[in-house]
Amino acid sequence: MIDRTIADYFGIRADCVPRQRLDEFGRLMSQTTMQERETAYALARYVFSGQGEIFDVGSAAGGSSYCFAAGVLDSELSNKTRRVIALDKFGGYSIKAFRA
Repeated sequence: MIDRTIADYFGIRADCVPRQRLDEFGRLMSQTTMQERETAYALARYVFSGQGEIFDVGSAAGGSSYCFAAGVLDSELSNKTRRVIALDKFGGYSIKAFRA
């Protein structure tokens, strides 16, 4: 469930992420919390206007990038050619950093 303050600010439901997506997000390698993954998805799906691009800086394993991209794909935007650009130096990470 996304943070209620964020949900209220943007006028979306805190439980707006579909169950199928929650299951996917739970299997991702990511340093983000489940709440952060759900928030990335919800902002990309319900708030992103399609103008410009989404930059995910410090994406490491790409879990947050996946959530942003899933939100754009599931959105009502007629032009789904927008990109999620993931940037990270991808150096110094070990598999231990992504295990709970």
